[in-house]
Amino acid sequence: MEASLLFVVELLLVGYILGFIFSNKPLSLVINLFRNPRFYILKLKDFWNSWNDVLFIGLTLLVAFSFFYYFGKELKIEDKIQTLIVIGTFASVVFVTLVKDKASQYRSRPIIGVEFDDRDPNHYHVTDMHINQGGAIINSIPTYYIRLKIVNNGKKTLENVEVVVENVEPKPDKFMSLNLSWAGFIVPIPNDIQRATRLPQKQARIVDFIEVMKPESTRELASRLSGAQDTDAERYGRYAEGFRICTIKPNTLSDIYPSGQHIFHLGIYADNAEPKFVRISVLYDKNWTDDIEEMRSRHLKIIMLS
Repeated sequence: MEASLLFVVELLLVGYILGFIFSNKPLSLVINLFRNPRFYILKLKDFWNSWNDVLFIGLTLLVAFSFFYYFGKELKIEDKIQTLIVIGTFASVVFVTLVKDKASQYRSRPIIGVEFDDRDPNHYHVTDMHINQGGAIINSIPTYYIRLKIVNNGKKTLENVEVVVENVEPKPDKFMSLNLSWAGFIVPIPNDIQRATRLPQKQARIVDFIEVMKPESTRELASRLSGAQDTDAERYGRYAEGFRICTIKPNTLSDIYPSGQHIFHLGIYADNAEPKFVRISVLYDKNWTDDIEEMRSRHLKIIMLS
């Protein structure tokens, strides 16, 4: 009888631990385990990825096993039962007063992720850029676009996500730390529309990183605008010698970089998540080809370093 009672108490302790992991009452846990086992496998995976949850349960079990290892033989069965009850009660008090709901909140937090694949048309592609003046298209120039995918790998919505170019190697004299613009926005005013966005659970958004216009066509456009004494002539003249990072306005000429190798340091921020920092190498030799395979392998190499 005493052995059976000890077994029941041990089951209750196991039930307490499972209830902590899955945040269910014992009866609901048993029913749902049979109804949807895959859901609980995913929750168990989340639990193992949460170090503070594992640490709490590990310490609780360590206390229980250590006590029985050193004193179990000297205790009567009723003392063993009382010990298990005390350990369970103590763990509950610690959880309520110290751990609280921080563990489950940590597991369900939003997580910023960054993806880049130069063989994915969403990330690396060529299209025509239409040069618009006075509401009319005056030219169309082939342009390579490099884009990053910002992903929410967590379980809560990322709020007010921004991607910022924070540093460049080598650093130009007139460097400005500016936000990259989100792809898909047509109207650039107000700039806050492009500066920040929200990402629901497991969703992704594309952010424009750099654009490279065909040098010959860009040079011809600059010459044409120079003859017309247009203020954009200098801009396109410099653009023909390098590339542009897709930052929001105002950016004067600080968004244009000469050909060569540059390493950009990006920071991705949100109101409710830990920031993510990445470094991206851009190597452009100012040569142009319409063959995208040759372009990505020889002339415009993009590598995400971290």
